[in-house]
Formats: sequence, C-alpha cells, structure tokens
Amino acid sequence: MWLIWLVHPRREEKHALYQQVGIVGVGLIGASIGRALKEKHLTKRVIGIGRSASSLAQALLVNSIDEAHTRIGPEIADVDLLIICTPVPLVVDAVDRAWTILRPDALITDVSSTKSTIMAEIERRRPKDRPVAEFVGSHPMAGSHRRGPEASRPDLFENHTCIIMNSTSATPHAREKVKAFWRALGMRLEEMSPQEHDESVARISHVPHLVSYALALSARERDLKVAGPGFRDTTRLGGSPPALWREIVRENRSAVLDGLDGYLAELKQLREMIEKEDWPGLENRLTDANQCVERLGSVASSKST
Repeated sequence: MWLIWLVHPRREEKHALYQQVGIVGVGLIGASIGRALKEKHLTKRVIGIGRSASSLAQALLVNSIDEAHTRIGPEIADVDLLIICTPVPLVVDAVDRAWTILRPDALITDVSSTKSTIMAEIERRRPKDRPVAEFVGSHPMAGSHRRGPEASRPDLFENHTCIIMNSTSATPHAREKVKAFWRALGMRLEEMSPQEHDESVARISHVPHLVSYALALSARERDLKVAGPGFRDTTRLGGSPPALWREIVRENRSAVLDGLDGYLAELKQLREMIEKEDWPGLENRLTDANQCVERLGSVASSKST
C-alpha cells in the first residue's frame, strides 16, 4: 500500500534550474537539500520518497518537500534530478529502480560517504540495451550528529566541500550539471576517483567518528560527572547513529583499517614520548600537529574567498 500526501500547492518560480527534483531519503541530508532548493527557488517542485511515514510527515512540516511517497514510483517520471540520500546499502537498488522510471535525459546523484563499491555495482547493473539516466556520484562533506528532517537546515551545505566522482562512466556534461547543482547550494567542489575518495574520507571522517566513539567509551562514570567542553567537543561525533556508521565502516573497511593504523601509530609515538619523558620531542610533535591544523584553516579560508 502506498502512502501519499499532497499538501503544498505548485509554485511558479521564473528562474528555477529544475522543474522537478526528487529526493529519496528525507533524513537530515535529504530534507536539508529540499529546504535549500526551495529557499533558493532552484526548483518548482520537490518530490520526497522515504520508507518512514513519520519522517515524510516531518519533511512536509518543515517544508523541505511538496509531496511524499513511500516508494520509488511513477511520480518521479518527470523529475530532472533525482538525489539518493538513503543509507549506503540501499543506494544501488534505488538507482536500479529509478532507471526503470526516469527519462534518459534526467540525472541521478547521491550523497553516500563511501563510493568504490557503490560506483562499481551501479556500473555493473546499468542497462546496456537502452539509454538511461546518467549517474554521477557525489559526497557533500556536510552534516551533523543530529538526525531526521527536524534537524535539517537550508544552509547546511554553505561553504562546505562536495566531492564529485570523476568516473569515466558519466559524461563530462552530466558531471558539469551535477557540479552546477551543488554549487547552487553553496558548496565548493573537488573531484576524485572512487578509490581516492574512500581513502581520504576514511582518514578525515570515518576514523574521527570511531575515535570519538572510543573516547566516549574510555571514560568512567565518575569522569563524565566532571567532563567539560573539551570532552564534549571531542566526543560530539559519538552521538551519530550507530547503525549508519556500522554500514559506512563495513563498506569502507579496508581504507578505515589503514586510517586506524596511521592514527594508532601516532598515538603510540606520543605514548612512548610520555613514557620516556621526552618532553622536547613531545612538544615538537604537538607543534607539528598545530601546523597541520593551521594548514587546514588556511585551506578552508582560501576556498571561502
């Protein structure tokens, strides 16, 4: 049985980039995309698809979508752009289903935080006997430890980086159109191969989440009673959905293990310096870390100007 709401009247923006946009998965990211599209008048209509009736109802309430459906169906036949915002294990099946409905001149992108397996499987399944909508892999590096459409924000993507997959399976024209979409949401762009992407995000996203979880687990109950802002800041990522991160780590297992090895090697070095009372060496290594943080700030500053 399909569950459908039609609540928001059609709007007639004159300068919309898209007549209709579809969003599969209306959690934090999907709902934030919908709100950004509507606030910036980039589309005339946003169609939301999701498995949870409560999330769809909330997405309608926060005005991130104009209509809601509980499965990918004929309602998306005329969308110009379909954005897959589901958990990682559901992405390929969603694309596969969309190919049976979308026009060949439509575009599909996603927001998944792992790419190698997804991109390879999508290419394997892509029909070879007929033209279908092109898929361009994307990963907007924006989010929150909070979840659900109620946590969505239309400015979530402003001045953050979106990684576009430079896979040869998509035409340059399709990649440029997907780039234009993310730029319109205020994002900076980087291009990587799926493998490069997975290796980089393992170190700058997946490992930090695991470290945050581990740090939270290492604290004793009496430690928590006196925890200050520093501990809360460094464990904030540990509030992220465990089931989501289980799947992310499973999909990117090899790169995550390499990233953890690098992190543990640094921790081991710091521990040895403390054990040996090598205070000058410790200060030098902490200074190296300071410089890394400064470079990170400089990169972010240069990209925002």
